[in-house]
Amino acid sequence: QEGEVDQPFFSVPGQVITINGESIQVFEYVDSAQADAEAALVAPDGSSIGTTMATWIGPPHFYQAEGLIVLYVGDNSSVIELLDTVLGPQFAGAESSADSDFPTEPPPAILQIGEAEQVSGISGYCWTVPGEDHGICADGIGFTTPSESLVVASPFTARFINQFSTPMDSLMLSIRPLEPEDKLPEEPGGMYYWRPNSTDQITKNPVPPNYEVELSLEPGLYLFNYFAKWEEFGDASYGFLVEVSSGDG
Repeated sequence: QEGEVDQPFFSVPGQVITINGESIQVFEYVDSAQADAEAALVAPDGSSIGTTMATWIGPPHFYQAEGLIVLYVGDNSSVIELLDTVLGPQFAGAESSADSDFPTEPPPAILQIGEAEQVSGISGYCWTVPGEDHGICADGIGFTTPSESLVVASPFTARFINQFSTPMDSLMLSIRPLEPEDKLPEEPGGMYYWRPNSTDQITKNPVPPNYEVELSLEPGLYLFNYFAKWEEFGDASYGFLVEVSSGDG
């Protein structure tokens, strides 16, 4: 969370949150009817809201779910893909690369353990959109994870959720215990970065076709690194931060 924002065209203040380094504005209404009424004021392309003409610093994307209106101004395809998955298609705003058949970079994945979920960091990828004559390879600072760990009790079932509509051709999981000194000082975008070190690594690969792995781990902090590969598009390295509790208290 980054703080609050006031927009002249909405009657409630918004909360600013960060997703994958991008700022998202979330407006919460007392009921769905009020949210529906204000959403109806937004022009299909997002250029105006009621009598207010909007000037955006990037392409706007408006989403609605129950009593929420969510606004993202930007063109990060992984963020748009994530918002599309969680909230459904945008109801107004600019067209984006996420509206095409193929994303221009791998979308984030989700780790589900019991009822809890965590959206991944992406440590690096090599990606090519079919039909394009070139691809993009990006390397991270280190292994990338969210800064807030997913706290679980052992044993547990870890399920990897692929948010890309195309099934993966292979998926491998590596698990590594972490110590505080393993964390690199850089923390841009609300993510943690961990030194690439295979010491004491616990490896489980490949992941079964149902993407579920039964695990029993000692209490401690762990890096879950999933390496996904699509023959048609490329590959991506996904990072999750999992804390196995002692079960005391």
